Amino acid sequence: MPGELRSATLCRSRLGLVTRWAGARLGEAGGVDPSGEPALLFVQQGVLRLGGHRQELSADPTQIVLLPAGLPPQPELRGREPGGHAAVVSLTSEGHRQVLKAAGRSAASLRSLFSHRAILRPPKVEQKLHVLLAAALRRETRPGLDLDARFLDLFLDVVSTAERARAMKGQWRPPAHRVRLALSRLLDESPSLQELASAAGCSRFHLCRVFKDEAGITINQYLHRLRLSQALPRLLAGEDDLSRLAHSLGYSSHSHFTSRFRRFFGVTPSAVREQAQLLGTASSADGFRSGEGAARALSPRTAAGSPRSGRGSRGRRG
Repeated sequence: MPGELRSATLCRSRLGLVTRWAGARLGEAGGVDPSGEPALLFVQQGVLRLGGHRQELSADPTQIVLLPAGLPPQPELRGREPGGHAAVVSLTSEGHRQVLKAAGRSAASLRSLFSHRAILRPPKVEQKLHVLLAAALRRETRPGLDLDARFLDLFLDVVSTAERARAMKGQWRPPAHRVRLALSRLLDESPSLQELASAAGCSRFHLCRVFKDEAGITINQYLHRLRLSQALPRLLAGEDDLSRLAHSLGYSSHSHFTSRFRRFFGVTPSAVREQAQLLGTASSADGFRSGEGAARALSPRTAAGSPRSGRGSRGRRG
């Protein structure tokens, strides 16, 4: 439902700008791209409806929205209450030039990628986003922290991903969208496939087929991605009880959560937490003391950099 715009600039560097947006109604104070250059929008909680261009699209925490240069979108967050939120990572003019140079691309080819579309967010990009956000949150107390390399690294990974990625549909069909909204509110629960199908007003078979066509992944994979997208920043902020974290996200046990986390990110939650504690971040809810330490915490110790093709449990969540 409509509400007041709340925004905060977390940091600005030579190459980029990080802004956080929260509340139900966003964008009425000039849009989310003050730099006038290409930007990345990451929904962190809720489901976001984004207009202001040729077509309206919706996005959630499993996706990246690639915003074209100079776009003044007017998004509306819906879903988990109260107050969904999103982070916008924008390039400066110098950042744009550096990305073009490092990626070996022309301005026209980059514009073709950043064309108001959403793509599935890979684990590597998820990790680098949260490293950047954590470093940005500590920028005020660490003025010497250089964020330029992090901006460049994140954008180059997104460019590489976007070249191969399938663009998500602007608007999902009603059964899939109803389930997406429901799951955004039910991270700590495990609704059965029949319960989700009843809420969507269709059969289980039809729901599974439509949802995978819209999301690019199964309902089961989608739910785990939502949960893990919430787990990572809590671990990096120093979450000290993995069992409590697991149960709060709907996992039946510490071991189940750990297995899912390692399969997706290629590193255990304990390793991330231990690195955060060594850096003195366990008592800080704002972020890291050091972006470099965060990067070390997130360096995969295995080759598992992407989620496996999950099999839905019988009769549950696709």
